[in-house]
Amino acid sequence: MASASYCNACGAHNPHGVSSCGICGCKVDNPPRQNPVTSAEFANTKLVVFDIDRTILDTAERHRSAIRAGVQPKDFNYKVFTKMSKKDKKKREDFMYREDMLAKDRLMPNAMALIEHLMKEGYTIAYCTGRSFKWFEKTKNQLESKGFPLFQDSLGKPLLFLRKSESMSKGPYKAGVIKNLLNQYDVRMVFDDTVEVLQEASRLGVPGVYPSINDYWGMISP
Repeated sequence: MASASYCNACGAHNPHGVSSCGICGCKVDNPPRQNPVTSAEFANTKLVVFDIDRTILDTAERHRSAIRAGVQPKDFNYKVFTKMSKKDKKKREDFMYREDMLAKDRLMPNAMALIEHLMKEGYTIAYCTGRSFKWFEKTKNQLESKGFPLFQDSLGKPLLFLRKSESMSKGPYKAGVIKNLLNQYDVRMVFDDTVEVLQEASRLGVPGVYPSINDYWGMISP
């Protein structure tokens, strides 16, 4: 049976692994689990992996702001980004990851409802994004400010994964993250708007791969 934690401030029941209370927002103390690989409880923990940009967060307004500010072309995509100069890339990135810009992102329809549903069903939530690792703290703060739950691994680290090598494409990078998670969790689903990532997850044996929140939500909502 999955364990639970109780908030020291308000006493609310929270799933094991969350870093803050879902009711009052105060920090929840979760002692790390011991021997995670050999622990039957830990090995059987169901887990879902969510991408962030364009999967649980709508980044359209942030991109529009970057275009208006002249730091991003209208026809921007990954190929365009790779051809930008190092100086222009930095200028764009610094703009895009300002706190006021990140605040412009909006929740994708039904994203929070789905995550809350999965948590009630006993799932642990992980996030894996193609954002550069240098934006880890800002990404973590953004998720918390939007109300998304942050679970922790057996060592107390957030289940939040950002790309440490920008030279690696999303597919192989995220496949590596999912492969490592499969060593410790029962990864049941992956949500990502990139086809390459979903293909890699399927090859690794993840039974549920979805390009959007509503591809799954439509099957379970009344």
